Amino acid sequence: MLRFYLPDCFTLPCVIKGCARLNAVCEGKQIHGLALKIGFGGDKFVQSSLVSMYAKWGDMVVAREVFDRMRDRGLVAWNSLIDGYAKNGDLEVALKLFDEMPSRDSFTWTALVDGLSKCNKIDAAREMFDQMPSKNLVSWNAMINGYMKAGKVNLAQQMFQQMPMRNIVSWNSMVAGHEVNGQFFEALELFDALLKEGLMPSHVTVLSALSAVSGLAFLSNGRWIHSFMVKHGFELDGVLACDGSLCSFEDTSPEFIASLLRHTITPGVIINVIFI
Repeated sequence: MLRFYLPDCFTLPCVIKGCARLNAVCEGKQIHGLALKIGFGGDKFVQSSLVSMYAKWGDMVVAREVFDRMRDRGLVAWNSLIDGYAKNGDLEVALKLFDEMPSRDSFTWTALVDGLSKCNKIDAAREMFDQMPSKNLVSWNAMINGYMKAGKVNLAQQMFQQMPMRNIVSWNSMVAGHEVNGQFFEALELFDALLKEGLMPSHVTVLSALSAVSGLAFLSNGRWIHSFMVKHGFELDGVLACDGSLCSFEDTSPEFIASLLRHTITPGVIINVIFI
């Protein structure tokens, strides 16, 4: 395209967003340089895209430099910068920007709730969550994850029961959270409830269920989950097998080992399954 036409303020943001999604760092920086070279470095939409791109990559120094040069800062630029700082654990700066910004939307609130919960500041996250004018699914899930990470399983259960709607991320958080906190039976109960709801578990859910089976040494449940994975096309890889889930099973029959081998587990992993 550059051989015949120069990109404009509509083309450049699309290309910059593509570089951000693909983690194409070199190409993104080249596009940034091209935007400056052809006179679009001060365009509002180009600058917003650049702030978002650098923040997504965790390069908050450059993201802040572009943001500070903006004459017209829209909500997208503010949100991108706050989300970037929150994801990088710099919550003090994120909260300062939150207080300074002229207007907020649900994304702004959710970025801080998620950032606070992931940094183990669960009480501050809950305070922010309670202040949200409109709570979305991502913010609910962030709180459940935060409570589980902090070991506050009962509060996570309360949040889960109060949710107006749930998705597979919500269920994953609950199953994995119970398993990590040593409540293996409850994790399996939730896995069963998920299936009864008609939802298809993800790879993460199945891994957590297998770990719970390992904790309880329920061989029959482990075989059932293994059959479920085969039936629904889950890839049983080495990470899954070595998590302590399948490795604790005492079934070393030729049929079981052959089944594991068919699902891309390496021979070395099979040896671990037999001898652990």
